[in-house]
Formats: sequence, structure tokens, C-alpha cells
Amino acid sequence: MSCQITNGSAAYLSLDGVVCLNTPQPGQAQKRLRNDAQLRGQSYTKFTINPEALIRLEMSFVAEVEAVFVERAPRRAGFHVFTIVNERNPDVRAQIYRREQAIMDEFKNVEFDFRIIARRNRDIKDIITGLGDPVFTR
Repeated sequence: MSCQITNGSAAYLSLDGVVCLNTPQPGQAQKRLRNDAQLRGQSYTKFTINPEALIRLEMSFVAEVEAVFVERAPRRAGFHVFTIVNERNPDVRAQIYRREQAIMDEFKNVEFDFRIIARRNRDIKDIITGLGDPVFTR
């Protein structure tokens, strides 16, 4: 996935969770990357995405997700992830499950405990007590 950054830079997210950032010289043409092979021979700075950032990104693709809270698991290398939606809906749950699987596929050595919480028109403040830090809200 490639995206334009407002300062004229471009970023590329590879399938292995590495982001490559290209900051060209003024006036230099941007080259759009379509796959990892195009990174070879390019001048990029690499950095790895942390789990919270990937969780935020993945869950933002499901329009019905209102908020996501994440807390580190206290006794293991992992995270508790609480996804807030308003209504119970099997189609929305299936979309969320696909996003959760993508997160687990990306971080194979990290344990995740995912929970979907249906708000059911209640105030979100009434259900978020102790759910960790918000990483995404609409």
C-alpha cells in the first residue's frame, strides 16, 4: 500500500509490516510503488509498525467500528483489544474478524485477546471503564 504524505514524501507499507518512507529532493518525480520488488535499489528509511498502529489502521476500515481500546496483557507478550460497535450484526462481526486475523497474521509472535462490545445506544462512557487506552475513535 502506498500513500502520499502532505510534505511531498511517500510511504510504502510492505506486506511484512515494514513501512518505507521516501523523501525526494525538491522537484524530483515521485515513483509509485506497486510491490516489494520495486523497493530494491531505492533510497528509503525503514521503520516497523507497532501493534497499536496496525490495530488502529485495520479497524478504521470497518465503518461501523466506533472506537478501539488496547491494553497490554499483564502476564504475557500480547494485547487485549476491545472493539466498540453500536449494534450486534453478524456481517459487521465478520468484517471485524477478518481485520483481527490480518493483525494476528502480521504479528505472529504476539498474543491477542480480541473482544467486540455492542454499545446498544448506551453512552460510550458507561462501558469503557478499564478497557485500556483508546487507539481509535470516530
